[in-house]
Amino acid sequence: MKPVLIVFARAPAIGVGKSRLARDVGAVEAWRVYRAMREGLLRRLADPRWRLVVRVTPDGAVRRTGAASAEGATGWDSLPPRGGKGGDGGARATMRQKALEAEQTSGPASSSELPTGSANTLHPALLTSSEEGEEGDPFFEPQGPGGLGVRLARALRAHGRFGVAVVGTDCPEVTPERVWRALRAARRAGAALGPAEDGGFWILALAPGRARRLSLDGVRWSSAHAFADTLAALGGEAAVLETLADVDDGEGLRAWRRRRSAARRG
Repeated sequence: MKPVLIVFARAPAIGVGKSRLARDVGAVEAWRVYRAMREGLLRRLADPRWRLVVRVTPDGAVRRTGAASAEGATGWDSLPPRGGKGGDGGARATMRQKALEAEQTSGPASSSELPTGSANTLHPALLTSSEEGEEGDPFFEPQGPGGLGVRLARALRAHGRFGVAVVGTDCPEVTPERVWRALRAARRAGAALGPAEDGGFWILALAPGRARRLSLDGVRWSSAHAFADTLAALGGEAAVLETLADVDDGEGLRAWRRRRSAARRG
């Protein structure tokens, strides 16, 4: 079975999130930058070597819709619904919501607990990794309640049976090859962690079954201590990967654009 790559993402909205970037470039431009980074990341990371799961906040962004509009897709309009004939969409929606609610305490439902029929009647924001989809399609799930550490640990446990990694959307230099190296390193060392320049991390990868024992309760998130605290939560036993830079403010955005321009020039 394939490992799972989880992308933790926020449904984009003007004036919500990216506050430091918004102070430097304005709320509308910050929204545009975040949306571009998010969409670029999801396109790059659709890879046959893993299953791609997008865990979204707020939870209300993951809902049933029949439209590919910005309103209907709640900010995910770049990923339109799959085509196909009808099916028992209403029943699947009800069962999926129950399964997602149950996961908050007992883990994800198995595919046997879901009604049979075509998944094509649902927007991909309602699909999860227990359902069949097109090769490379991302599955969307709500992050659920709790602080960041609780939500991350829950997602990793839900998908950790065959190896799992999680990334955010703040680092535009995450590539499929970097993710694959992290997953391979985690298989050898039990875990792999990629530091970010600001003291956080851009990826956390775990070997099969390792997520069952994971607790991130003591991590000081959104601080210069996040990487060190996460490494400590792993018992200090993790392969440390290359350092990458997040785009959190205007200077980070300008630096990324300079690196991108230089790379294009060769």
